[in-house]
Amino acid sequence: MKEKIVTVISEFTDFRGKVHKFVVAALSMPVDAEIDIYGESEVIDWTSAEKAVKLGVAVCNPVDEYSEEKGKMIAINKARNSSDYALYATLPGMINTAVVNALVAQEVEFIKNNPARVIPGYLDEKEKFEKRQEFAKKLAELTEEEKAIYEAMKDHKYPKVEALLNA
Repeated sequence: MKEKIVTVISEFTDFRGKVHKFVVAALSMPVDAEIDIYGESEVIDWTSAEKAVKLGVAVCNPVDEYSEEKGKMIAINKARNSSDYALYATLPGMINTAVVNALVAQEVEFIKNNPARVIPGYLDEKEKFEKRQEFAKKLAELTEEEKAIYEAMKDHKYPKVEALLNA
């Protein structure tokens, strides 16, 4: 039995309103691997896996030009080289077309709702963005007099006053 590849193309909108296209690739293939079986919190046994489906994801940055073929190639290569992002089965028939399609569909939906799974630093950037948005909202709510005071303080036009405030 040789490997079979399934790819699905989708997209999500990030916290900035930017659309990210992405590809999920599933690679089902025979394997010869030993898998630990866990009890409460320790390994209680091991068994041999006969088949696996490995996943890979490629996400296009919105500032880059999207290429479907390049996205598929990257996602397939990530799947091929993955050992952690995988599902293993002890019998070959347990991983079939229906299971692979369901797994890919589930993963696509998960990524749409949780982009941090595939974009390093996503949550940190989202938090920074939200703080900047909140700051801009508060700044917009200031009166003209308050804005003038803020600008003067921001530009250090009154260092003695600022020193008092920071004391």
